[in-house]
Amino acid sequence: MNYKIVVDAASDIKDEYLNRNDFRVLAMDYSINDEYYVYDGIQNEDDLVKLYENQKNGDLTKTSQITPFLYEEYFKEILKEYDGLLYISLSSGLTSTYQSALIAKDNVLKELDNKTIMVLDSLGASCGIGLLAQKALSNKDNSLSIEDNYNELLKLRDKIKYYFVVDDLMYLKKGGRISSAVAIVGSAIGIKPILTINSEGKLETIEKKKGSNAAVNYIFDKFSNDYDDEIIYVVDSNNKKMSEYTVNRIKDAFNDTEVCPRSLSPIIGAHTGPGLIAIIYKAK
Repeated sequence: MNYKIVVDAASDIKDEYLNRNDFRVLAMDYSINDEYYVYDGIQNEDDLVKLYENQKNGDLTKTSQITPFLYEEYFKEILKEYDGLLYISLSSGLTSTYQSALIAKDNVLKELDNKTIMVLDSLGASCGIGLLAQKALSNKDNSLSIEDNYNELLKLRDKIKYYFVVDDLMYLKKGGRISSAVAIVGSAIGIKPILTINSEGKLETIEKKKGSNAAVNYIFDKFSNDYDDEIIYVVDSNNKKMSEYTVNRIKDAFNDTEVCPRSLSPIIGAHTGPGLIAIIYKAK
């Protein structure tokens, strides 16, 4: 079967994959106050810096989810050229896009019953989706069927780890991730929460540290304890100094592995704010 790998613009996948014919990134919308933008997965550093600088100035940032109708349009377009598609969605624990994609799948297959659509809940975000997409493309290159590819991705999904530090708790408060009292007190005394995306695909606070250096050192230690042998992503939202520090620490400790720094997409960054640092990787 000739099938296509599909993700949305929250995936932060490496640029080298974006131009492959058998790969597609679905664009997503975001806004800064009353200005609207379309993000297609191609990182423009000037736009990202503008987003995070505007957040520091108090501007309101929002995102728009892909609706079932838009998914139907995307899927039908792809299936004009392909027998099937394998879509890797943003976590169902963070957004309703996974459910929207399932609705679209059912509607499309009522019309195109000779096609195949498989929708995988990543239970993650950002470069975790990127890791799944890279594996999906590698599996496809090795002639795995769409069904076998899906099942292999399920195995990998459970091994992807996310550890990240946010700079300003107020963004998580706006999204309902933490209480107002915790956000106000934490921001006032410089507490940096360390978060993960748990097995249900939801945000979970696992530790709190005083100051950015202590927080980043903590996530480095967590990563070092169970890292496997795949690419390591270091993700930041306009925090290059701490990103470089983290990348150099990883390279010093694991000099034979690939470390890939990436800027956090506006689709996720709109909700986490500037200054984030994350390590995303495959665990043992």
